[in-house]
Amino acid sequence: MIDCQLIQKGDVILTSGKNCLIKIGNFLLGRWNALEWTHVGISLGGTQIVEALPDGICVNDLDDCYAKKDEEFLVLRHKGLSISESERIADFCKDMKGDKYDSRALWYFFLSAVFPTSFGLLLNNRFAEWILNVKNAYFCSELAASGFLSVGVSIAKREPWQTMPADFFNLKEFDLILKLEKDK
Repeated sequence: MIDCQLIQKGDVILTSGKNCLIKIGNFLLGRWNALEWTHVGISLGGTQIVEALPDGICVNDLDDCYAKKDEEFLVLRHKGLSISESERIADFCKDMKGDKYDSRALWYFFLSAVFPTSFGLLLNNRFAEWILNVKNAYFCSELAASGFLSVGVSIAKREPWQTMPADFFNLKEFDLILKLEKDK
């Protein structure tokens, strides 16, 4: 069970997962300290989380989805936000409930990691954004980054559709609130 008293609305939830494309991207981009973090959601308070999954944007329970499955996760909190701003981030993400999942971001992350210089110009322009950034559809880190952008905070100085889960872990603007590790 999770000590939900520590988790506030608008906190970032990072989870370890099995997504090979994200793990390869983290590895190739030198994110050694964040290799395992492949998924991100936003806390609605307590154990409720809003996240983008292949079935679309949904609200789930951390205990049911992660803690009982023995998956590692982190709770991060942005140092510079007021409670009101954090709540607006969560509300923004929750308002997207029912929108579609966008798996194209996986390919963006993979290609930008495998071909960082040769595809850099091809992947970081308006045409690539038009192809890869689908309206009313979100990848997990895109949803979270869009929530932060709704209160004027840019994650890793990238557009939301270019934000990877590990970007949240690597920013000094976030404090670690809780870490749930796998039982060994």
